[in-house]
Amino acid sequence: MVEANTPAGMRIWIAAGITDLRRGFTGLSGMVQTTLQENPFSGHVFVFRGRRGDLIKLLWWSGDGLCLFAKREMLTSLSEHDDPTPLALIF
Repeated sequence: MVEANTPAGMRIWIAAGITDLRRGFTGLSGMVQTTLQENPFSGHVFVFRGRRGDLIKLLWWSGDGLCLFAKREMLTSLSEHDDPTPLALIF
């Protein structure tokens, strides 16, 4: 079981579909603003998945700076998602 200590009101947004993960802070925060029409400095977590499904990036405003985390899965890839919706709220 995974327990998370998240601040009240924090949401986790997962980008459905494939994102070009060559993007960094500027590109991913721009995607949050234009596609989702959300503020990347809101304190919410935005999750993006790469084409092969073995890499994800998380964008999060910590209160004093924008954080970009990357995780590469070495054994299996994330399952394909055919939903054309660019971003979806899961929490």
